[in-house]
Amino acid sequence: MVKSRIAKAENNHVPASDAEPFRPLAEVTRSNTKNQFVHYLTHATMCGGHLMRFLPLSQLCHKHREKKRLTLRQISSKLDVHFYDLYLIEQCCLKEINLDILKKYVSFLGIEQDFEKWAQENGDIVDAMSCVV
Repeated sequence: MVKSRIAKAENNHVPASDAEPFRPLAEVTRSNTKNQFVHYLTHATMCGGHLMRFLPLSQLCHKHREKKRLTLRQISSKLDVHFYDLYLIEQCCLKEINLDILKKYVSFLGIEQDFEKWAQENGDIVDAMSCVV
């Protein structure tokens, strides 16, 4: 019994059902540097649960922007929004994200369906963002 626990620990085995809530956080730690990870934690000013649920959308925006080979500055000029507002979305600064700008950005990237699905599942975060001016 002890041997099997050690083997699981050595293989970093975690049952899939237990690991699911932490998957976005694991992806962030694998794909970003330590400093970026610290930035996520210190600037997500709602709560950790909100951060965990917003990360996949933030990463999806970043991924689609890179796929289009555009910078945040290029997109900000096309959308007529401030560069920093788009930066906040990709850096998960939830307290400062304006919902209207997020919707513009998502629409520009062509991921409206993904956003709608996410918004239905995360209405509390959407409500909190709708208060940001």
